[in-house]
Amino acid sequence: MRNVLLARAVVSSALATLLGCGPGEHAAPEALEIQQVIPQSIGARIADFTITIIGTGFAAGSRVFLEEAELAVVEHDSSRVLDAHVPGGTVGTTEPGTLSISVRNPDGTRSNELPLAVSVAPAPVLSDVSSNLCTGSGPLDVVLLGGNFTTDTTAESSGQPVTIIGRSSSSISFSVPRFFGHYAFKVTVPSPGGGEASIGYATFLGCD
Repeated sequence: MRNVLLARAVVSSALATLLGCGPGEHAAPEALEIQQVIPQSIGARIADFTITIIGTGFAAGSRVFLEEAELAVVEHDSSRVLDAHVPGGTVGTTEPGTLSISVRNPDGTRSNELPLAVSVAPAPVLSDVSSNLCTGSGPLDVVLLGGNFTTDTTAESSGQPVTIIGRSSSSISFSVPRFFGHYAFKVTVPSPGGGEASIGYATFLGCD
């Protein structure tokens, strides 16, 4: 009977170690490593965007670096995912080339580096229009949704230039006089690279 109890104790101890309980619960922390960055490439002169870093060993207080420029961490879901904000015009993002992404933990350890490719600015894309058409009066507050917007993107409403009041890589916002009719919006990304994109907005269709 004593041998049976001893055998059970040995098995229980082994299971506890495998399951992370008992003597094995203080396992060594995962190594700090970057496995993937999203996106892996951007266009030159890109406006504000978020980069997602997937890996292991991230800690509370992990810091993200683009080359030697520290980025603001906007979300830290776990030890495996970090989201960092990259402001438009950040050094290295204004012309084609290759940048490195790395993570540094509070204990001083630093991860491997993964590349972020910077290409010539692609043509902009417009996919949708959002506004306060049905929720207010006065000027029409417009948000153009799409992609590839740059720090030097310009916008027009029915052929007239507008003042951009907010921009990111995927949205541009401005205000125009309100009327019920058809708006024609256009954005332009200047060369090198770049291009134009247009989209219509029929306010006379109402809010149904």
